[in-house]
Amino acid sequence: MPITYMLWFIYWTITYMLSVLTFISKGIIMKAMIINIGDELLIGQVTNFNASWMAANLNNVGIDVFRINIVSDTEDEILNALKEAETVADIILITGGLGPTNDDITKKCLCSFFNTSLVFDEETYSDIETIFKIRKYPMTTLNRMQAEILKGGEAIRNTEGTAPGLWYERNNKIFVALYHVFRDRCGPGSGEKRSREACAECVFSGSAGS
Repeated sequence: MPITYMLWFIYWTITYMLSVLTFISKGIIMKAMIINIGDELLIGQVTNFNASWMAANLNNVGIDVFRINIVSDTEDEILNALKEAETVADIILITGGLGPTNDDITKKCLCSFFNTSLVFDEETYSDIETIFKIRKYPMTTLNRMQAEILKGGEAIRNTEGTAPGLWYERNNKIFVALYHVFRDRCGPGSGEKRSREACAECVFSGSAGS
């Protein structure tokens, strides 16, 4: 079964959840909320395949996804979604806004929400450097900043791209910010291994899932 980096990340996340939360073994059903960030989702430029795929896989391991929230790339909307999620869910999965551009503000919002700061992570930076060397790209200040993670949290390595995943826990709640949006046809059952560019093409052309 072909597994892309996004699939590997989700499987790692689910495995980690099941291993660190002892009350799962006691048969308690966990509640999850998915927050998808991005104006492109709200205007219909990109189809939100990642939410349905994530929800299906979480339900497969006994985690109840009871809400999916799509919000714009604005600080108020993101913070409001995080505040709501913390009051009703055990696990909060967040996608979008981890890139190097000015409108990628997810890390900034998470710092504000958790009242923490960003710290430079050497291991993450090493991964980014490796990718840039392979692709023969010059390292930029913006890409170097992608090695900054939440103080008090954990980085989840991304060996296929420059944005690490982020893991943070507070008040027995787990927050996981995912890099990249899942592209349909990159997942199980696709029957083929597609490149990131091919997956992006099928999403933007509207042919994904056909």
